[in-house]
Amino acid sequence: MINFLTRVLFESLPWLLFFCGVAVVVAVAVHRTRGTRASRRGIWITLAVCAALVVLQKVVVTDHEALEQVVRTMARAVDQGDVGTIGEYIDTGFRLGNDGRDEFLGSVSRTLEVYQVDEPRIFDVKTKVEGDEAVVTFGAFCDVRHGSDVQNDFPTRWQLHFVRRGGRWLLDRIDQARWQMPIGDSGGNLVPYFR
Repeated sequence: MINFLTRVLFESLPWLLFFCGVAVVVAVAVHRTRGTRASRRGIWITLAVCAALVVLQKVVVTDHEALEQVVRTMARAVDQGDVGTIGEYIDTGFRLGNDGRDEFLGSVSRTLEVYQVDEPRIFDVKTKVEGDEAVVTFGAFCDVRHGSDVQNDFPTRWQLHFVRRGGRWLLDRIDQARWQMPIGDSGGNLVPYFR
């Protein structure tokens, strides 16, 4: 229930507008039935509260929104081959197997020199936040070019672990990175491409 309220109040403008619309309709119906100054004031108060909630939603950034924004920013950086921006979102304690942060970023740089990733599209983002740690699971499609070979809509599935440091969410490990294939083929592990 708390997650739903958080989503309505801070993350989903359509849901917030829906509930505000219902509240305004109820306030107008009450005023039409009673026709008093108090019921007219109720309409104005309802409109003011709805406007305040919309402004509040634009101002407040939840952990879920911040994490999704980090994932989308990193995906854009991969599209642009911008390893520096990717590095801004990698924790100094990052580990992938025996590799630390610098080795991982070097590997990403070498991989992006061989494979060109275009138009990453992130979908089905799910976040689980526990204190200063979070797990983000999502799917992505992108176009991958390697020489003259092109793979359009290359499907991948990711599970990333983040830590909060100094108010920022930083990637500290990749729990899962798999490419997916049609039914009957489980796909494969992408992690070796980062080593």
